Amino acid sequence: MLERGSWLFRNILQSLSPHTDYRYAARHRLGLHPQDDLPHTCMCGESLRDDPAHFHSCSRMMPRAITGRHDSIVQVLANMFKRVGEVNIEVKCDGETRVRPDIEIVLSDRSLLVDVAVVHPAAPSRRSLAALAAARDIENAKLAKYRAVATQRGCNFLAFVPESYGALGNQANEVLRLLNHALNRTPARPYELSERAIAETLSVALQRGNAFISHTGSLAARAQAALVAQRS
Repeated sequence: MLERGSWLFRNILQSLSPHTDYRYAARHRLGLHPQDDLPHTCMCGESLRDDPAHFHSCSRMMPRAITGRHDSIVQVLANMFKRVGEVNIEVKCDGETRVRPDIEIVLSDRSLLVDVAVVHPAAPSRRSLAALAAARDIENAKLAKYRAVATQRGCNFLAFVPESYGALGNQANEVLRLLNHALNRTPARPYELSERAIAETLSVALQRGNAFISHTGSLAARAQAALVAQRS
């Protein structure tokens, strides 16, 4: 769903570099705070001491940073499927309540609805330690939400759910299987859409989105701390 988070995503990404992205991604994967010497609390008031990746589950990061990461992955998927079929990206307007998944894809042998979400498996609300449990929870929730829409349109529905550390949910892997199958049926599969290139492109989009969230959250926490200090 492309909305107001997109412009902020583009603007802040311009201030980042590949080195900055890599540093944020490495810190996130290692369970470190995104920056040294951050304030003790997030702009939402939650403590940052015990949850270094708090920004990835902070409700105040919506719809800005988390929406920006989401939109970038939607665009990457849509651009890949455009090489093998007709693709429509659903644009959600502010205040709209209609239930619509992110992407409608029409291939030669099927129509597919795909909705994208990134889940943080180490969020405090997540209790299961089972592999991909967080992704499965979101897949089940999205299937319940969009089942009726898919039936009405005569489409299959799949949720594309990466976890923030990089693992893909089972349905996301099925989406990529269908993409690879369609690409293998083209006369000459382009190198930039090899299976490895697809995986790398999606990984970069995810990690750049993670960097965007870490950077935005750090800036907001510092700004809030400075404001509190100024008022004291």
